[in-house]
Amino acid sequence: MDNVFKPFDLGKFEVGYQFRNLDHEVDFVNQSRTSFDQPFQLIPEFSSEVNLKRTINAVYAQVSGFRKKWEYNLGARQEVADRRLELQDKIGIVDTTYVFDFVKLYHSASM
Repeated sequence: MDNVFKPFDLGKFEVGYQFRNLDHEVDFVNQSRTSFDQPFQLIPEFSSEVNLKRTINAVYAQVSGFRKKWEYNLGARQEVADRRLELQDKIGIVDTTYVFDFVKLYHSASM
């Protein structure tokens, strides 16, 4: 979502919002068989579940304009992210959850 406001003395003012969402649930299954007439057998050491959920909300604002021969742009972007990664193997050795949440401000300026 973006919005550009009517130009004013400093130039043009823009604001926006972005939403991103990712939800992956993956089951890795490794199987083998000794001959074509045998059924497949699970190899648990090489089989696992991986679940990743990520949500990012971001807003930005920037001012851009020009004076004489100079053009400028000043802006900032704020991101809030929630990330969760779950790993679990089929033999019960690995059962780990990683959480990576952050709030970051990114700024920019150009002339």
